[in-house]
Amino acid sequence: AYSTSINTTDEIYILTDGLELWEETMHNANQMTPELLNLYPNITRIMSRNFEHTEICMSIIESYLTLGKESFLQVHIKDLVAVFSLTVGEVVDKGMKAVLRPVELLLLLFPQEAPLHLEEFLNKCLNLILIDKESNIM
Repeated sequence: AYSTSINTTDEIYILTDGLELWEETMHNANQMTPELLNLYPNITRIMSRNFEHTEICMSIIESYLTLGKESFLQVHIKDLVAVFSLTVGEVVDKGMKAVLRPVELLLLLFPQEAPLHLEEFLNKCLNLILIDKESNIM
């Protein structure tokens, strides 16, 4: 948790390495643990500060969705949707592609529940498309 915290003095030196380790841990985990669930809020804090680590954070989110499924959503759906919504209109094409992968996965895994939770995000995307401020990515 220390290496992915943005509230440490060492953050500038260890955040990227911490995120890479977290990503590998999630990819190699065979079950969701309480410790992994408790670590997720660091993604929200990292993405709320800036979008420098968007791609790796979205990869980690994809792992949370596939590994944690319902247990992850029950605890973190509001934070997850908030992270998605933060990015709309703020990240460039490459970043938006990275964001849309876990959004699509969320919709595939939870076709009944996901659209209700993604309403704000989807409205923001639609508004950007309608005013032609967003690229062809969406």
